[in-house]
Amino acid sequence: MPSGEGEATVVTKGSARRSDETTEVWRQIGDLLVRGQAQTSARFDRLEGDVAVIKTDVTELKTDVAELKTDVASLREQVDRLELASERREARVDAQFEQLRTFISRSLRKGS
Repeated sequence: MPSGEGEATVVTKGSARRSDETTEVWRQIGDLLVRGQAQTSARFDRLEGDVAVIKTDVTELKTDVAELKTDVASLREQVDRLELASERREARVDAQFEQLRTFISRSLRKGS
């Protein structure tokens, strides 16, 4: 007789139970994989949202920095003008002191 003909497969309660247990384990593994994938997807969604917020914040910061650079340039111009005005004022005061010294010196010579 050729192999497999007339042979019956015997299923025992033990092998059927093991088959059911194996099926349950694989079902649990599938559930865990699906749940893990859902959690990973949710995390990526949150990360994408966080990245979008960070990009917006960076754009705002770049705008703020550009405004600050403009303000600093303007302030530097003002400081330069004030320094120049101060130097001119100092030169006028020095000239007036020199005139006063000369006047005092002449007055003292005349009085002597």
